[in-house]
Amino acid sequence: METVKRPIHDIRQQIVLLMEELQMLRDETRVHMHLAGMELRDRWNEFERHHTRLEEVLVYASDEALEPIRNALMDHRAALNALRDDLRADPEC
Repeated sequence: METVKRPIHDIRQQIVLLMEELQMLRDETRVHMHLAGMELRDRWNEFERHHTRLEEVLVYASDEALEPIRNALMDHRAALNALRDDLRADPEC
């Protein structure tokens, strides 16, 4: 079975939308982080380091790298959603 390549424009648009969604999620989560325990803060700090690396990679990404970057952003979004859900479930937050 052959892999169907998506048009680069579509992938770039998906990346833009993912970055916008991540920014909203980051802002929402950041508001609650001041009440979080150490384990959640450590996860947040790791998320922020990873996010910075992804932003830096996007600046110099070739067309061939866009699909793997989009996939990494989707995983990154899932990690942030999990962190946000854990933060909401924390009785101290």
